[in-house]
Amino acid sequence: MNSSQNPHLYSRQLSIDYSIELINVIVGARRTGKSYFLLKEIAEIGDKKCLYINLESDEFIDFDIRMLSEFIDRNIDGKKYLFIDEIQDVENWEKLVRKLYERKQYFITLTGSSSKMLSNDISTVLRGRSVNYHMYPFSFFEIASQEIMPYDKYVSNGGFVQLLLIKNSSAYIADYKKQVVYKDVLERFNLKNLDLLHYLIDFICENAGSPISYRNIALATVAAGLDTSLETIIQYVRYLKDAGFVSEVEFYSRSVKKRLVNNKKFYPLDHRFVKNGVGASFETMTYNNLLSYGADVNHYLTDYEVDFVVTVGESTIPIQACCDILDDKTKEREVGAILKFWDDHHYLDSPFGIVVTRKYKGVEHFGAKKIVFATFEEVFRDGFGGYVQLL
Repeated sequence: MNSSQNPHLYSRQLSIDYSIELINVIVGARRTGKSYFLLKEIAEIGDKKCLYINLESDEFIDFDIRMLSEFIDRNIDGKKYLFIDEIQDVENWEKLVRKLYERKQYFITLTGSSSKMLSNDISTVLRGRSVNYHMYPFSFFEIASQEIMPYDKYVSNGGFVQLLLIKNSSAYIADYKKQVVYKDVLERFNLKNLDLLHYLIDFICENAGSPISYRNIALATVAAGLDTSLETIIQYVRYLKDAGFVSEVEFYSRSVKKRLVNNKKFYPLDHRFVKNGVGASFETMTYNNLLSYGADVNHYLTDYEVDFVVTVGESTIPIQACCDILDDKTKEREVGAILKFWDDHHYLDSPFGIVVTRKYKGVEHFGAKKIVFATFEEVFRDGFGGYVQLL
């Protein structure tokens, strides 16, 4: 990548379909490129047709819903496209959005860094009149298709392409976590326990991909000298999930009770944040690329572990993420878990399993089924969906 090139000019794996009948809602964590995506859209549509409002810019500090409504009315004349960035920063924003929508005069696109806005508020207010998109750090498909950086660089750098232009990337990562704590959690939810939030972020980054219960997190928190309760732990992790920094992966089961009572897995937004080793980083990288594809991802753990149980259409695919599978014991463990999963879930449409590796490639057949060993580059270079179709 040319160091003089703005990394935000790269395209995202996101295609917006503009319609007066539907509001586009783009939700993603801080610094995943939502604003730059909107600016790129505006450049393609034409500035004269668009009104763009970034509610985190100095111009709109302390704006309330009345001030925002008046600003739009003064500046919307002759424009068909309305883009409002970080809409959740204005209290009662949903009332204004509904009023604008009911005029049926504009193509409305909103962004926000709150998953609650996507899943609850928008759905409640607009009652099916919105189409929702989620933006993550750059996936490997986006990286490879635009030749942003080689695979080895992606492994060490992560999906935040802006880090390619920053010398002190560790400081950037530390600052990012502070921004999540202060702006996206403490301020938004008016919380007081700063130490607990810092601890939980570090705990998740140090235990990425480890099956664990909320009760165990609470026990570790108390052991670290922080006086808190299980209910508070659950609530604070929920806030981190809402800010997009943490993903929670449930146990795979058709039983709701089993999904609730079994251990979860937690992953940070990008593998660059992982602190518990190369294997955990590789697993997190695999998970986040499955997530960016839009797959329904669970995990499975009894007397054996399947890292990911991925639902694609009618098929259920057991997937292991194993950075180094060169020794026989490791290979036997990964393959054995997939075979046991098939035995325990014989009713599933599960034609093959995948072991994602760093270098090892191959195929092993087990009756009508097969386990494919494929490198991370091979699985995700052209998009996970495309790879599955080839199988």
